[in-house]
Amino acid sequence: MKARANGAHATAECELCRDAVTRVVVLELLGDDAHVVDADGHESVVAIDFLPGVRVGEALLVRLGVALAREPAKQGERS
Repeated sequence: MKARANGAHATAECELCRDAVTRVVVLELLGDDAHVVDADGHESVVAIDFLPGVRVGEALLVRLGVALAREPAKQGERS
């Protein structure tokens, strides 16, 4: 996943297919799903089956209701 600035919000795209993904933050774990919020404050539930060990507060990249990757940690941050 490659991140890029787009106006006021950061967006990212899949390096393979170039589809846009949405950055979300995990609010609550719900088994194989997670309750998340995006930068605009929209909340939803997404599947986290592909990402073992997801934690509350973690930033994920989501496409079509499925978490595809963790957002890479910024330089100097701990992952």
